[in-house]
Amino acid sequence: MSQNKKCATLSEVNNKFTEDVLINIVSKVSNGKEVQLTDWSFNEGSAKGDNYLSNVYKGKVYGTIDGNPKQYVQANVVVKSMPKNPGTRKTLRCADFFSNEIAFYTQIANRFENFLAEKGQSDLLRIPRHIISSADDENGFLVLEDASCLGFHAISRQNCLDWPECSAVLETLSKFHAISFAYKDQRKEEFAKITDSLTETFFGRENWDWYKGYHEKVQVVVKHALATEYPDSKAEKQYNSYGLGALFDKCTELCKRRDAPTSVVVEGDCWAPNFLIRDVGQNQKQTIMLDFQLARCASPVTDLSFLIYACTLKSFRDQYFDEMLKVYHSELSNAIKSLGSDPEKLYPWDLFMKEVKEQFVFGVFTSLEAIPLCQLNVSESFTIDTAVKGDEAIDIGDAVDLPCNETASGRQRLADKKLTDIAKHALKMEYPNSKAEKQFNSYEFGSLYHKCSELIERKDAPTSIITAGDCWAPNFLVRDAGRNKKEALMLDFQLARCANPITDLSHLIYSCTQKSFRDQHYDDILKIYHSELSSAIKSLGSEPEKIYPWDLFMREVKEYFIIGLTFSMEAVPFCLLDPSQSFDLDAIIKGDEAVNIVDVMTLSNIETSSGRQRLADKKLTDIAKHALKMEYPNSEAEKQFNSYEFGSLYDKCSELIERKDAPTSIITAGDCWAPNFLVRDAGQNKKEALILDFQLARCANPITDLSFLIYSCTQKPFRDQYYDDILKIYHSELSNAIKSLGSEPEKIYPWDLFMREVKEYFIIGLTFATEAVPFCLLDPSQSFDLDAIIKGDEAVNIADVWSLSNIETSSGRQRLADIIVHAVENGYL
Repeated sequence: MSQNKKCATLSEVNNKFTEDVLINIVSKVSNGKEVQLTDWSFNEGSAKGDNYLSNVYKGKVYGTIDGNPKQYVQANVVVKSMPKNPGTRKTLRCADFFSNEIAFYTQIANRFENFLAEKGQSDLLRIPRHIISSADDENGFLVLEDASCLGFHAISRQNCLDWPECSAVLETLSKFHAISFAYKDQRKEEFAKITDSLTETFFGRENWDWYKGYHEKVQVVVKHALATEYPDSKAEKQYNSYGLGALFDKCTELCKRRDAPTSVVVEGDCWAPNFLIRDVGQNQKQTIMLDFQLARCASPVTDLSFLIYACTLKSFRDQYFDEMLKVYHSELSNAIKSLGSDPEKLYPWDLFMKEVKEQFVFGVFTSLEAIPLCQLNVSESFTIDTAVKGDEAIDIGDAVDLPCNETASGRQRLADKKLTDIAKHALKMEYPNSKAEKQFNSYEFGSLYHKCSELIERKDAPTSIITAGDCWAPNFLVRDAGRNKKEALMLDFQLARCANPITDLSHLIYSCTQKSFRDQHYDDILKIYHSELSSAIKSLGSEPEKIYPWDLFMREVKEYFIIGLTFSMEAVPFCLLDPSQSFDLDAIIKGDEAVNIVDVMTLSNIETSSGRQRLADKKLTDIAKHALKMEYPNSEAEKQFNSYEFGSLYDKCSELIERKDAPTSIITAGDCWAPNFLVRDAGQNKKEALILDFQLARCANPITDLSFLIYSCTQKPFRDQYYDDILKIYHSELSNAIKSLGSEPEKIYPWDLFMREVKEYFIIGLTFATEAVPFCLLDPSQSFDLDAIIKGDEAVNIADVWSLSNIETSSGRQRLADIIVHAVENGYL
């Protein structure tokens, strides 16, 4: 059907769209009066490429009231109808989307309208009026008032928003979300009931097989844009590191939080084509929202992030990003307040910003899927009906033809979703510091050197052995041994030391292999090394499974590989020098006195792309895919914490606590939190405390006590204000006490060593506190009686005793979650 073609019969609109339906339409707009149909006119209502899940028609329906020709009535309507082709309907799952949108209008929007009318705030809900609908699986349709008669017009899907348009859209969106917040606050049970009518139509593993084919096509377009506009960039590598479907799964998890305190009714498909706009004078705009086929109960940030990423350009976000957040939240808060609820209680700024940081990845994914479609011009846009032959569904990927963007601006708009929206926004908000370069640059000068020094100084550890120390290719000699095999001889033991064997292995792998080789052989290298090591130990009469089993080896790989990272970044620039760049020490050093080593090493930036990439891989891929995977995997709080395998934090704490022979190990309380202290007033607004309960006493690092105390017994506002002071007071009091006992605190436990161990050992407090806080949040009615639970004389599984459930209060959940966030932000996790 060509654009704006007139419909000769009502069946062209929909087989169930009859004159009886038209009479109902006229009656509805006449407040239910008896009407007679006199005429109608319908035309196609959208351009090719603007709608895929439905056919859209604009029409006028004419009638008279009570048979009186002088009581003339006209209904201006838009009809959304299911595609007529059965194969198209099945391919796109149209019945699911239509059913969801109809549920929104009939079960939710009408309740919102009544609620607003009671408050005198009906103008907050800016959506077209619903007139009539049918949820028939084959001939479903939805009839709405035609807002174009009120001066509203569509926003082009090809163009991005300017500031007047954007601020108008934000105002409409914020007020829409505010209605849910107030309704949920004041009518919680009813809100839960009406939102149960919404079903998830898009995200979910049950929909992945349906969507996968289209997603794969989009990835070709996205990766082409990144490769063309930002070749070999950190953004390209970061994006390519995600497995197929990983971001889809993340969005699925976010959309499942329908019962979260901040979940409201969201539009779900919140981008410019689903808004209509009109001028209201003085450079002001006004908008209304359309299309609720993807409506769901979720965080409002899911709508906001999609809108911002899909409908604005990098230059616009660079200038207005913070302002967009402020405008949205301010309008939201004002609307909530106008409806009689407290915005500071329901959605304060800090909670909003926390969700921005956590959930903006939703907009990254959805905009990457949408932008290739909005970049199509009319001639390129496809009609699914032409791709679907017959009455059966086909793979949605086969129904869609997405060419790679031919224009630099188009490619860059798409690529910016990764480069700026991940590097400057999405990673800043959803995965802060998780990218290799940002992670690496976050270290203070010398901190990696100090970390390596601390690891190498563990010469008395059970797994410390004689190591080569400078273990890279130039310090091996190789010969052919026949049958395509080689033999190697080790040289150069000037840096030999007693240390962990991973110090040698990690340096060898990172300094002497390239990314493509590691991608293919990394796991094999670890397996071969450990297998050969075990065989050699066994041949010498010892038991490898006792001395260095695989699980211990892999734990130490995770802990010690940072040494290879640090060493290789020192070494790779040297190995990339050609002979003309190498320097002659005798020619540089004049006289008999030492000079600064920096003055000797005249290294410049690496000139070749391959050389730069090899070194950059030490930061990008070797941190993002290996070192971050091992040392700091997925540094954003939730993802970081969830990435640990079951029991791995327990194992990490066990390993730290087992260092009873370490120089800084002392007698610790072991169960150091508030219930195990008694406090009394000592006058002058001072307190004294007595420590109790030594059932978990052990010889371990003092940070094990300190970290548990801080994380289990303080809340985020307190830590934000006093955290540094707590560390300083503890260390100062400790030092004074050591000195009063006749020892030298600067020798035994200086500040810099204390702070290094804070960084290394605070994970223990995190682990203990996540176990303890749920208990301290129980009220007396929830506390359990062990004697009542345990029947008989035999032990039972401790899990059967502790009948803990999810924390029900927002404040309680936040207390627990803030511990993890703090640990991640400070580099403890």
